[in-house]
Amino acid sequence: MACFEYPLNERSRILLRLEYIFARILHYLPSPVTWDSQAAIAGLVEAANLFSRTDLKSELLKEIDRNLGSMKRLNRIPGVDPERLQETVEQLTSAQALLLGHSKQIGLELREDDFFKTIMQRSAIPGGTCAFDLPQFHLWLSKDGEQRTKTLTRWFDEFSGINDTVRLLLSIYRGSYEYSEELAEQGYFQQGFDPGHTTQLVSVELAAELNVFPEVSGNRHRMSIRFRQVDAERLGISTHTDDLGFRLGLSII
Repeated sequence: MACFEYPLNERSRILLRLEYIFARILHYLPSPVTWDSQAAIAGLVEAANLFSRTDLKSELLKEIDRNLGSMKRLNRIPGVDPERLQETVEQLTSAQALLLGHSKQIGLELREDDFFKTIMQRSAIPGGTCAFDLPQFHLWLSKDGEQRTKTLTRWFDEFSGINDTVRLLLSIYRGSYEYSEELAEQGYFQQGFDPGHTTQLVSVELAAELNVFPEVSGNRHRMSIRFRQVDAERLGISTHTDDLGFRLGLSII
């Protein structure tokens, strides 16, 4: 089964991108393999660039505050587990305090590290981090894996709390999924939303062997899904025109 997840607003889009970047960094970070260390640094460069261009701290704080408001409303609904709700509120409050404790822009300390700054600047050039361009980087890559991992861990520490916050918010969204079996007639599906609720994420599940993927577009009022067919050999794309059953999940919180 293939699962495709799509954001329906800018904050959810940012959270999914951060989750993707942080997951890659943490996958490669502990590895002693030189190429894996380079992959971890590539992820750190992406994270540093993302935080330098957008006031993500403010956006994350707004989203935490919005979720705290949602938790208060859920507390008035019969059948909601009060202990689990309180635990989530405490986690959100801790994440809020962590972000408020960041006096500087997130990622600034890493971007001001002379060694990392050099790597970051050269990373904008195709092949710009090869040995003759960055001999200092080549020397560092020649060190033993444990030493490289210590450096990478120190660099990632600045994002560690942010990673926890991103995972917390996405776990709340994913825990609120409501699923239904749907049919895309001639490969197309659309649905309107209740304007009184905010839909954060859309999940589309279908059999991977169908070689079909969804293209989702939407906003707070409605969404549409167009399914595309992939040629198994040449990987070319065409519009799927047959009726197609799939499992739809909507994260509404």
